[in-house]
Amino acid sequence: MRPISRMLGLRLKITGFHVLILGLIFVVSMLIVRHAAGQVAETTGGVSILDLNIGNSPGFIRETIVALGENGRVAYLRFYLVDTFYPLTYAIFYSSWMVILLRHCRTGHNFRHLKALPALPWIAAVFDWLENITISSLLLLFPRDWQPLYVAASFATIAKFSAIALAVGGIVILLGNYLVQKIMHHRAPR
Repeated sequence: MRPISRMLGLRLKITGFHVLILGLIFVVSMLIVRHAAGQVAETTGGVSILDLNIGNSPGFIRETIVALGENGRVAYLRFYLVDTFYPLTYAIFYSSWMVILLRHCRTGHNFRHLKALPALPWIAAVFDWLENITISSLLLLFPRDWQPLYVAASFATIAKFSAIALAVGGIVILLGNYLVQKIMHHRAPR
């Protein structure tokens, strides 16, 4: 299987320095999103945003939207102005890190499918954007209910966190593989 970048016709040369810069951008954007989420909670008297919960049931989503109140729903919609860019930062950072680690891993013929790992953060980002669209639609439609949107928001949140967990797990495994290779190479007789 060809790497995703080649399938898309891109010739990317990602270095450790790029990943470091992307990591700083990711951390700054995460802090901005956390601050914006805190602003929503402050506006609502403690009701937090749904985007940070792993398993929102459709009923819980409805209860939270009601509990936000009118000012909270407006603040939540403003939150999405910031949260629109956050998935992009983590997708670029995580996938770049995977590309670097895959370049240095000796995975062998049986593990060629690992070249698709950098797509996982992008899958998470797509579900994050879907979550944003469905929840913001519910906020705009309130007090009207549309059950399919509640189900879609719940599914998108679960899929987002699942893809993020798989991506982070993939990074941990690739990093472990890389470190073991370095240790073995260092200990090998010369």
